[in-house]
Amino acid sequence: MWRRIYDEQDGKCAICEAVTTDRSLYTDHDHSSGVVRGLLCRRCNLGIGVFGDDMHLLMRAAEYISGWDLNHYARWQRRRGSARDEPASRRPMTPPRAEAA
Repeated sequence: MWRRIYDEQDGKCAICEAVTTDRSLYTDHDHSSGVVRGLLCRRCNLGIGVFGDDMHLLMRAAEYISGWDLNHYARWQRRRGSARDEPASRRPMTPPRAEAA
């Protein structure tokens, strides 16, 4: 059965479609019924496992990610009123000052 699913998925993860070697795909199954859903790479298998296979949580996470963009950051920056208040990861780097001799 594993090989049939592997061939149907063209050796790719059913979620992210990463091409993997045959033994690096995990058999994903519904934990309540035991029905096999497909083959997943390690990252996708762990990801849905962390969410406890809860479709509603996964959908909320997808909505959260798809709703976030730079416009949110721009609105936040305007509310703050100053670029100096922005997170360090978003500030432009300034060269270090030369030390006085």
